[in-house]
Amino acid sequence: MPAALHRILAFCLILAPLSAFAKTDWQQPTVDELKMTSYTADPNAPAVYLFREETDDADDDSYKFYARIKIFTEKGRTMFSDIEIPYFTEGVKVTDIEGRTIHPDGTVVPFTGKPYEKLLIKQGHIRIMAKVFSLPDVQIGSILEYRYKVSAYIPTPEWSIQQQVPVLKAHYNFRPDAHSTNLLSSFRLPDGDKLVQEKNGSSDLTIENVPALPNEDFLPPLGKFAYRVNFYYSWVKTSDEYWRDTGEVWSKGCDQFAKVSGKIRDAVNGIVGPTDTDQQKVEKIYAALMKLENTSFTRERSEKENKAEHLKVKTAQDIWAQQRGN
Repeated sequence: MPAALHRILAFCLILAPLSAFAKTDWQQPTVDELKMTSYTADPNAPAVYLFREETDDADDDSYKFYARIKIFTEKGRTMFSDIEIPYFTEGVKVTDIEGRTIHPDGTVVPFTGKPYEKLLIKQGHIRIMAKVFSLPDVQIGSILEYRYKVSAYIPTPEWSIQQQVPVLKAHYNFRPDAHSTNLLSSFRLPDGDKLVQEKNGSSDLTIENVPALPNEDFLPPLGKFAYRVNFYYSWVKTSDEYWRDTGEVWSKGCDQFAKVSGKIRDAVNGIVGPTDTDQQKVEKIYAALMKLENTSFTRERSEKENKAEHLKVKTAQDIWAQQRGN
């Protein structure tokens, strides 16, 4: 029995490092990464993402995040020492949080603490929390590495390709629900970069040397021109099909709303004269319409208020009769 126990113990000791490595299969830093003191393409960058990965799996209802960040300045150290992972409290779990700090000499300091909960937003029954943790002994020149998993319903992801600091390399993957159809995407990517459709139905993107988001006064909304990829499901397969169907709906709605009626004809005849030119007619009709109450700038009446006054808005005739509209 003692000999058998020794063999079992030896076998466990052999397996132990293998199990540990399987759980913490971090990317090992290169010599060049350890020596980096700045980023040539953006010398003022406080830090860079050496690697960033987001994996969305709608079939598995999971999102996985992984990042490696090189710190160049005190500002970069402040930006990335504390990590916040926001999440909705309903039906969302944040697990498998791991991290470590690697100093320029290669010394590894693992994160051994426990994340704490932080309330970000509370409004009615809506609560947005954050898992917060601090990576250990972060210094200028350190490489920070961390990852986590979010278990939740995954509708369609929005990939923000550009970050506050440059990204040397990034990988994104989205596997849609196997039962969903007509997955479409809209994107803005650098020339030459494109989504790849994998055989298993997933969308994959690998991208390199992404510049940081601009940070200047009076910029237009960043979402309009930043690199990004948005996914969504649609009842149509092509843009031509979408605009054909949508155009029909809009056209029918406009035709119904602007349907010619006797009351509208009477209103127009009371505004313009028979000898008016087209220009004069336009000016008079415009002036008359500008006298209507614009409820977009005053206030919208509630359904209860309209019902009490026996009012409804279905056509232009109703708007004219009430002398108000949005």
